[in-house]
Amino acid sequence: MSSGNAVGSRLSLLLVTLMILPSFLAIAVVGEQSEIEEFGSQRDTTESPGFFPLDPGSVSSDEPAHGWIWDKGNIETASLAYRTASYVPIQEWTHRTGEDVISGWHTLGRDYPVPSDWISNLEERGMECRTFYAPVGLHCNVPKLSPAELMDLGVIGAFRLAETDKMSPGAIAIANGLESGLAIREGEDYAMLAVLSGSGHFGDLIETGVEVQDYKFNRFVDLLVSPKEIEMLVSKDFVEWIEPKYPASLDDEVAATINGAEWVSTPSNMAGNGGALSGDGVIVAVMDSGLDNAAECDGVSHCNSVNSGINADFSGRIRGVVSYAGSTCATKGGCGPDDNNGHGTHVAGSVLGDGSNSPVGWDNSGMAPGAQLFMQSVGWKSTDGSLAPPSYGDGFEEAYNAGARVHTNSWGTPPDCATEGDLNSGLWCLQLYSATTESLDTAAHQYQDLTVLFSMGNDGRDCVGSSFATDESDPDGDGTHQFPAHPYCAAGKNGEINLGVLNQQASAKNIISVGASETQRQGTGLPVFEHITQEHSMVLPF
Repeated sequence: MSSGNAVGSRLSLLLVTLMILPSFLAIAVVGEQSEIEEFGSQRDTTESPGFFPLDPGSVSSDEPAHGWIWDKGNIETASLAYRTASYVPIQEWTHRTGEDVISGWHTLGRDYPVPSDWISNLEERGMECRTFYAPVGLHCNVPKLSPAELMDLGVIGAFRLAETDKMSPGAIAIANGLESGLAIREGEDYAMLAVLSGSGHFGDLIETGVEVQDYKFNRFVDLLVSPKEIEMLVSKDFVEWIEPKYPASLDDEVAATINGAEWVSTPSNMAGNGGALSGDGVIVAVMDSGLDNAAECDGVSHCNSVNSGINADFSGRIRGVVSYAGSTCATKGGCGPDDNNGHGTHVAGSVLGDGSNSPVGWDNSGMAPGAQLFMQSVGWKSTDGSLAPPSYGDGFEEAYNAGARVHTNSWGTPPDCATEGDLNSGLWCLQLYSATTESLDTAAHQYQDLTVLFSMGNDGRDCVGSSFATDESDPDGDGTHQFPAHPYCAAGKNGEINLGVLNQQASAKNIISVGASETQRQGTGLPVFEHITQEHSMVLPF
């Protein structure tokens, strides 16, 4: 098992991340065998441009069980958050690690391609296997099996996650005493989302004494912990990942012309395809800041009665209105189904408003003007865009039970360090597949016929001259520096795909993510903006 050394006894975990991160970016395009050979030969000399040298003493390289890629003789690879790991050959496990048996959570690898029945074969031997580490690994809870027994199951190698493999960039910073102004906190403690390695570990977590606020899907746990408790948790093999929680914020959405909704709603265009599409017969759930002056209601008849003065665009088509006044929301005041922000009403109108409230000569109907609305209000009274959404599972369940089969969300959680309106947004932000994302995927998977949509976010920003792995702080060559040199820019230059500035929800696999592009849209009736400066390229929001 792991040595159990406290994270704090090693060099700064923050520096570990900064040192390993560019390696993870660069080696993604290199063949696996060349990766191992390269790192084996350059371990003592590798220096990544713009980052501190990759000092072997900065990581726990004395523990071969962690599968460091520079360890000669290791085989295959596994893609982790910050690094590419390699497997200790199973026949050499005892010699390399001094351990006669493998017990607890380990990543097990086998020859590519991995057969579809391998996980069931491992489960028959008493293992629980959950996370897949591409291209050949499964994270499994091994019940004290010898290397020879694992070889009989097709295992070719194994490794254990290091503590730094389990922490998001934000968690690493907090554990090192760096305050995060964006993360949710209560006093000196931070709200965190942890992913347990598998089921059956909730009792183990409780025994650590940390404050548990919620527990979902047998793996996802909302915690309130101190920086020291973060260090303690990642030393436990039953904890697979931990990250800070950040406030959700509102995004924008308008796009009927661009996405073709107007075309398919025209009867002449759809005459040979069953008629125009208007959303008739469909119930759409909109989770947002609220709806106009709405009151809570259940059913069309009841909603017509208590919401007779609602915006005419929704009149007669409201299936239900609910609001979520959790403990955090209640302390803010003003929680309710009505819209004190205006965003929710705008979004609902973009989705299914029928245009009744449009000015004379205008048709501001939404994309599905015949659909019915199930409104889920999650907004605070303040106009700062603050939200108090329920858990994904609870929100989807209530909408599904109300008959909704489309669930749209024009809000999300920005990357760890993205600040809307800040030109530096995304410079150090990677859009990881996070615990937040995985919990969304898990909830969405429960409802196979519910189509869930999330916006990509409002934090897209171009780098000033620098692209992905370059360092160019004076792009114009005029001797002026817009901001200090930076070694990695997740956003990319103008015209490049912005990899690092999406909402956390956008990288989920079981939902549809909707975003904007930098393409100027001539002929759509929407305004075409000129680029104001090299730093700002106007993006059409939808």
